[in-house]
Order: sequence, then structure tokens, then C-alpha cells
Amino acid sequence: MDCAAEEGRALPDAGPPACASAPTPPSAPAASDPGPPPPPAGIPEPGASAAATPQALQQTGGSAEGPAAADPCEVFIGGLPRALEDLAGLEAGLRAALASAAGTEERAVQLRLFSSHVAGLGYGFAWLPDETCSGRLLAAGSVEFAMEGGRASTVASLEAARCHGGGGRIPPPLTPGLTVISITVRAAFDCWPLSRHALAWQHTLEGAGIALDFHLDCKPARGGGVDLKLSALRCCDLLVVLVREGELQAEAGRRLVADARALCASGRQLLIVEAVPPSSSGAGGGGAAAALGALEETAGAGGGGTVEVWPWGQLAELYPPPGSAGPGPAYGAACTLAVRRAVGGHLRPRLKVFASDCDHTLWSGAVSEEGAGRVGMDGPERLLQERLSRLQRSGALVCLASRNEAEEDVLRVFRDRCGDMALQLSQLAAWQVHQGSKVASLERLADELGLSLESFVFLDDNPAEVLEVQHFLPQVLVIQVPSGDAAAMERLLRHHWALDAWHGGPATPEDARRTQMYKENAARRAARRDAPSAAAFLHALEMQMDIRPPADAEMPRVSQLLQRTNQFNTTQLRLGERSLDEWLLGGHRWIRGVWLSDRFGDYGLIAAALCSRTADALLVDCFTMSCRVLGRGVEHALLRRLAEEAAASGLPRLLLPVAGAKPNRRARAFLTRVAAWLGAPGHEGEGAPRVSYGGSGARKAVAAAPAAELPAPELCALQRHHTDVEDAGDGNEEGGGGE
Repeated sequence: MDCAAEEGRALPDAGPPACASAPTPPSAPAASDPGPPPPPAGIPEPGASAAATPQALQQTGGSAEGPAAADPCEVFIGGLPRALEDLAGLEAGLRAALASAAGTEERAVQLRLFSSHVAGLGYGFAWLPDETCSGRLLAAGSVEFAMEGGRASTVASLEAARCHGGGGRIPPPLTPGLTVISITVRAAFDCWPLSRHALAWQHTLEGAGIALDFHLDCKPARGGGVDLKLSALRCCDLLVVLVREGELQAEAGRRLVADARALCASGRQLLIVEAVPPSSSGAGGGGAAAALGALEETAGAGGGGTVEVWPWGQLAELYPPPGSAGPGPAYGAACTLAVRRAVGGHLRPRLKVFASDCDHTLWSGAVSEEGAGRVGMDGPERLLQERLSRLQRSGALVCLASRNEAEEDVLRVFRDRCGDMALQLSQLAAWQVHQGSKVASLERLADELGLSLESFVFLDDNPAEVLEVQHFLPQVLVIQVPSGDAAAMERLLRHHWALDAWHGGPATPEDARRTQMYKENAARRAARRDAPSAAAFLHALEMQMDIRPPADAEMPRVSQLLQRTNQFNTTQLRLGERSLDEWLLGGHRWIRGVWLSDRFGDYGLIAAALCSRTADALLVDCFTMSCRVLGRGVEHALLRRLAEEAAASGLPRLLLPVAGAKPNRRARAFLTRVAAWLGAPGHEGEGAPRVSYGGSGARKAVAAAPAAELPAPELCALQRHHTDVEDAGDGNEEGGGGE
């Protein structure tokens, strides 16, 4: 997705109840505080206010007098099974039965399934394309369906949906061709008024190519508190938990902490928001504070996922309530925070490089006029230094693009004033300092780093420089920095999508040394240009490869490879650390990792294979590799090692299921070439076996896909020249959000 954005707009504010009838796109009037300078085009900025107007609410289906009528195309579904193991299978079977009974296509049926007051699902809602289709379902009164792949059938009751007094349910997006970002909101209290704000954002983001899928589920757990058990079954980009003081106390608070820790360990992204102001008496505040503190500790416990906690005080500071607002829940603020976090998480893989101007941006004053010792370091520019430093430690690349005559003058500031600066010279991946245009600087940086300009964010205080880059390099996300204005700088850092995108992301040792890796890669590319051939270049690298099982401390990096790598990831199996541990407990399973270094530096752990044993084959549930080492022979060496292990165990063949098409093109191409060299059936042939993979513990396999079937004895002789295709292999990270 092109994440460039148009003009900044603020979320409409709280108002009267609204229902989920078909809304029209809101004009999203600007708040009194216009917020930071927006990016050029694409995603609207959330702004510094979560306030809305009654007019905007009417445009999203609301009314100043009261709730609107229920949507006639919405149907209530009751009697769904509560003991549930396969949510996707249930949804698929139910959707097929509803479409058949309504006389429409399956893709036209939108479903929302909800938890009941007791464990499991219990009920749901369906949206049909017109009243004729919904009328057929209501006339039938029930529908019989079976879970996809299951044999036992279930009868679900059907009746007209009723509207919530405080707001409407939100149907899933049905706009083809958009990038879908899914948010599930769970609470133990009535949070339906939040749906009005979600609808406003849903229509606003459609113009930026994003389909926002907002799922609200407001039911308490048995015994009180927030029930997160069903959340483990439902896949979403961000799980938002709205809490009140009561849900943070005693047993409910302890259960919330335990559930959050388990979901984080399984790789889920959680946002926990205290959306209701605490009682003025302070009764029970100690228990609530203890629970919030425990949740904060969970955030740093690792596990592949993230937990971010927003107490009421921080939420109200970020989005101050309107002056007329009472002490009620901050639905608009909670919704806006959820949207910015979910969109930020979507942007993060794409935004790799932050290229900043220096004078009046990283420091006050011009170094050519005032000298290194006199430029200011205590103003608002230091706030930007601190943010860039944090981004670099999280794995982003930070570069300089400065229009100064002498490069040495700029570097002297970093050397002589290092004690005054939050951003250090060692944190810079590259720099361009000259009197030429910033457009030329960015193009040279992209070439030096081996990255596309789509992955760049450019920061500058000069409006002329900003406009020039926006005009000639529209693929670059450009941010104008408010030089000398501390309040505006703080607002920018708090609210800009790009600067917020890296918040809370898990880091690994590879992330921490990513800047150094790119410096090493630049040296490799220079060596590649000077080498007479690819073979001579690879020989001169003096590569050292280590293939072994990863230690416990290295499992977070294995999980990161599974979740971040796209172009060389055979089954796209996305497992968090806890899920990875559960997979290993399934019996006859093991992992092989690959560590690589050469004369320029250490790549770290850059490939992994998840293996299991069947009666007559070694099954590779997932073969994933960072595209930074494509063309180095790593894929050949790992596949050869697996073949040797299979042969030593008396297994005659390897099975490598391959899922996904375009995102997985490099893995598919490699296995096709290997199969052609062996004269073996590839994964794309008509006779390719269909293999199940990815199950963990007592859970069945998560999917099945055609597999490449490779004879182990012959595969033991595999070498790089057998597939003999010149691949990327210049050491850069892949584009498109990959590892």
C-alpha cells in the first residue's frame, strides 16, 4: 500500500447515540487544535484532539434526538456452538449456509460472531446485500450448517437485529482491493457508543486505501472483569482492551494480567486503555495501580507480542476531553488511539529510513555560521533527536541529508558535542552533506543503502525543501519540522503516524545492530562492484556458516523471522514465541537455524526451518530466510543439511509445502529450480501431494498446501550452482515490508 496521505483531519467528537445503519462518509471537521503538519497525501492524521460534532455523528448514522432505526439488512444469529476450537471453520460453514438460504454469493455475506455471558461464542450477526436477501433468512427462521471440514451439523436461529441504545454494530468492510486492518475491542461494560467513532474512521481511511475492520465485543467474563479467552481464537492486527477501575482490582485484575501475558507470549499485539476516569474517592486505587504496573511489566517481558498500557491520566493528556464533556468514558480518545496504533503497526514494516536535515532541525542555528560549539542543543530540536535515537534502537535507520558546504562541519557537531546530543554519530547509517538538492541526497542514500525511496521518511524545517521533495519524490513521506516551536514539536512527535509507527515494537539483537549491518552491506556492495564475477565475489567474502538448533534465548529471533519475512517463507506460518513453543511440544519436531558471517561482519541468525517427522518423510512445516542473504547459498546449505538428516534417519524424501503466491515468489522460484535439477515433482505440478502443516500441541494442522516432494539421497548433493540463477544477494533487506 502506498502510505502517502492527504490532508490531516481530526476525529469527530462524542455526541448522541448512533446506530450502524448505512452511513455516509463524514467530512471530519478539523478540531480547534489543528495538530502537526500532515504527510503529503494518503493517511489522514489523527490530530491532537478526539473531539467530534453532532453534525459529524449524524453523517455516520447518528441523530441529535436519539438512536436511528436498526439496519433492515442485519440479521441476528443465535444458538452458535460455545465449545469452539476452529473459529475460521465455523465462520466459513455458517457463511456458506447463510448465502445459500438468502440466495446470494458467499462473499456478499458479512459476519460478526460474539461471545456470550458464558464461555464460547453463542451468537452473531450477519449483514446481507439487500432487504430481499435478509427477508429470505427471516422468513426461514433458522439455518442448518456444518463447520468447514466437519461432519456434525448445527441449527442456528435467525431473527431481525435490534439496535443498541448507545450505538450500532459495525459490519466488516466489504470494499475489494483495500488493505484490511483489523481491530478487536473487548470490554466488560457497554462500549457501543465507540462504534460511532469507528465508523467515522472507517470512512475516512477508505480514501487512503485502508479498510478498517472494527469488531466490538462488550461482555463481562463469568465472575466479572474482561474476558480475553475468546480473543486467543480471533485473529486481528490489534486487540484493544477497555478497562475501568473495577476490572483492575482483586481477582479480575489478576486474571487480566495473566491473560494479557499469555496473549503477548503468543505473539498478539495488545493495547490496554483505562477508558473511564477513576473514582474521585480513590477507593481501590491501589489495586488498580498494581494491576496497571503488572501490565506494564508484561509489556517488557518479550514473547513476540506487545502490550501497551494507557492509564486514564495519560489518555486524557494525549487527547484532552472537550470542555463540555462530563466524567464519562472517553470513547473518541480510545478509538483514535486504537486506530493510530493499528495503522502505525501496518506502516512500520514499510518505513525503514528516517532522513533528517541538520540546521534548525536537529539543532537550532546553522553550523556554518555559528560553529559546532554554538549551535543550540536544548530547544525543541532535542526532542526530535531523542525520538530518532529511539527509532534507531528499535531497528530503523537514521540518516542525514544536509545542505552544508563542508561535511566536516556537520560531523564535528556530532563528535565535539556528543555529550549534549541524544542522537550519536554511531547511530547514523549514512549521510549526504553538500550544497546540492535534497532530492539528490535522498536518491544517493537510497542507492547506498540498497532500499527503495518508498521506505524513506524525510524531515526538514524548510518549506521550500519540503515542497521540492514532495514534487520530485512523491513516494517519500515528507514531514515539515516546526523549528523553534516546542509545543508544535511535541505535538508532532505525539501525533504523526510515521513517528508513532515504531511505538512498542519488540526488538531483538538483530534490530539493535541493524545500522551496523547496513554499513557492512555498503562495503559488500562496493566489493561486489569491484569483483570480476559473482563467483569471485562470493569466494572473497570468506563466509562462515553455522547450522544448529537455536538456543532458548535465540527463539525470539526465530519467531521474528517467521513473522516478518515475506518473500522467502514457504508457508507464511506466523508463530509468536509461545505458539512456537507449543509447536515444538507436538512430538518429533525440531528447528534448524542458520548463522552467517563474512569478512565484513556478522549477519546473525538469518534462516530457520521448522521440521517434523512423518512415517516416511521429513516434513518442513516452514522454511524461512531473510532476503538480506539471498544468493549467498544459505538456502542450498540448509536444504542440504535437512536432506542429510532425513537420509540418516531412514526417511527417503523431504516434503516442503508452499503457500501463498506473489508474497512468496522467491521461495517458490527456488524450490521450482531445485525440483527441476532433481527431476522431481515440484509443488506446482498436477501430481503434487497436498500436505497439512503448522499444528501445535493438541491442535490440528492449521492449513494444507501443495508440497515439493524431493528425494533425500539426491538432495544431499545440492550446491548453489545447481540452481544457477543470479539473485538479489547484495545484502539489502527486501522491499515490501519483509525481513
